[in-house]
Amino acid sequence: MPEFDFKAFWRALSDEDKEKFAGLIDREVSYIKVHMAYGRKMPRPETIDAIAAAAAEFGTTVSREQVAGFFLRAHSRRASVRGSASEGVAANG
Repeated sequence: MPEFDFKAFWRALSDEDKEKFAGLIDREVSYIKVHMAYGRKMPRPETIDAIAAAAAEFGTTVSREQVAGFFLRAHSRRASVRGSASEGVAANG
């Protein structure tokens, strides 16, 4: 199953479509920009389902697993960066 890049999907939407998409998943555009496009927040399961359903409205067929995978990968990348930074501090401390 191919990976889904929510950030790329989001950026490709027009401002009008971003408003519509945000309404479909019951989130504010600003919240999506700050927290979701970069995978900073892990959405609830019902929001993941809503993202998959809303993406279909814009011609992108994506499963809930693919949506969740985007956020899990983003979370994993952030955790490994934080781990590397704290290891550097401990080594240099």
